[in-house]
Amino acid sequence: MAAWTGGLPFDLLVPTLGISLSRKNWSFEFSGGFTPWSQKDALGERGDAMVSSTISFFPRHLVSYRVGIFSGWEFLTETDNWTMKVMGVTVGPSIKWKYFDLYAGYAFARLSTLTGKDRWKNGLLAHLNFKFLIN
Repeated sequence: MAAWTGGLPFDLLVPTLGISLSRKNWSFEFSGGFTPWSQKDALGERGDAMVSSTISFFPRHLVSYRVGIFSGWEFLTETDNWTMKVMGVTVGPSIKWKYFDLYAGYAFARLSTLTGKDRWKNGLLAHLNFKFLIN
């Protein structure tokens, strides 16, 4: 599967690739990725990376419910030192249609930055997946 993952109030927007193990009414997904671009700010050129793992339950044909964990980083591209780390849990509904899967979940996470103190944050995590089979 391929996806774009973004989160609020974090400014991560990451293209990801993953693998999905599916059964009749549940699936397990693991995905990760990094940005091939960077943004420049006062700290320097920064990139983003993210990994996530999700369990989905399918009570209906088009709707599923997900529970997952995720971790994301912003890092300086020249030194690979991190400027922001986030790790948390997410839960929410997903709508599937043909090859597309749109997921919007509530996220509760621990945010660590170089420029501020560690804190707990809540917000939204969104996935737009494009799923394809490889046999």
